[in-house]
Amino acid sequence: MVTLILLPGLDGTGTLFDAFVAALGTEFNVKVVSYPTTEPLDYSELEAIARSALPAEGPFVILGESFSGPTAVSLAASSSSQLKGLVLCCTFVRNPRPVFAIFKPLLGLLPIAFAPVSILIRLFLGRASTEHRDYQHYKRKVGPADHHRAPAMLPHGLDSHLLLATPL
Repeated sequence: MVTLILLPGLDGTGTLFDAFVAALGTEFNVKVVSYPTTEPLDYSELEAIARSALPAEGPFVILGESFSGPTAVSLAASSSSQLKGLVLCCTFVRNPRPVFAIFKPLLGLLPIAFAPVSILIRLFLGRASTEHRDYQHYKRKVGPADHHRAPAMLPHGLDSHLLLATPL
């Protein structure tokens, strides 16, 4: 049986995969990776966590959603011949907002977690913003323990569940 490794988007918990996993039934052996929610991690640390979820033997497919796209690509580039596929879902392979890279040294100094969510959403999502109500939906879906991570991580990647299809 093929193992499907699911790398989560912005929330990092994998909770948003629940309906997808249920819809798959028993066709795949599914492993949902969850990243720690108590500390900020860089891509190399996230990759180490994701790599530990890869099966030691047997065929597998990696699905990287949103924020985990770069991690999925990196894993695929260095995986064994047992890797049968790579699925990239609503993601990016390089920084989608390179102009913000100059502010990276300042991230540790800014109280982003305390900034008004509506301002952060407008700033980082721009015209794709779907207002505060979609953040509230996200917060209810992920749960009270993890909702504080979304504003702090918006500069690094965007979660497809925070967006609605809107004409540009």
